[in-house]
This record gives sequence, C-alpha cells and structure tokens, in this order.
Amino acid sequence: MTRRHTDQVEVLRRNDEPAHFLWRSRLYTVREVLAHWVETDTRWPSEGQARALVRAEVTNHPAGADTIQPKPQLGLAGSLELPEREMWRVEASPGRDGACGVYDLCFDWSARVWTLVCAED
Repeated sequence: MTRRHTDQVEVLRRNDEPAHFLWRSRLYTVREVLAHWVETDTRWPSEGQARALVRAEVTNHPAGADTIQPKPQLGLAGSLELPEREMWRVEASPGRDGACGVYDLCFDWSARVWTLVCAED
C-alpha cells in the first residue's frame, strides 16, 4: 500500500546517495537506489508568474550509472537559480533483517531539509 507523507527525516549519504535514513525513531538501511531526479521551479517573467515544472528521471539505476546532479542554472534574467527539490526513490528496510519497502526521499535545497514524501510497504 502506498502512503503519502510529509515527515521530516534525517538522511546519511554515502557517495552522494542516501545510505540510511531515520524515520519515526527507526533507522532504515537503503538497499538500492531505484530512481533519482531533480524538480526545478522556474519562474517566467509573464502575467501571473506561470510555474514550469521540469522533471528529469533516471530509472533502473544500475551501479555506476549516471544520475542527474543538482546544478545551478541561469534564469532568463541571468540570475542564479538552484533546483527546488532533489528526489530519491529507494528500496530500504528497517534494521538489518526487516522487510523491504519503497520510499521517496526529498531534499529541499532552499530549506536544506530532508522529507519522506511517499512510502510503499
């Protein structure tokens, strides 16, 4: 069953990828990174400040595959904009022998906060 969440979590990274996360006082070990993408909010100088969402996804993440890394981008006016959210879909389990589930972890670059946004167990 898939559940949506907005729970703040602590994430430990290894080689720039999530390796462990602490959620509801339980330590989860990441077994595999299933996908990684960056969502960017670009504001266009037009009536109503229309919002454009750019989503790039890397799936079937085998070892050594390229992932999309968040990089500063130049906006239309030449200003520097950072990606809004870096998303990671991981397979993880609580403890060493717990049952695996799929979790979406989000790092908000502007707030510098990790959140668990979706859990499928």
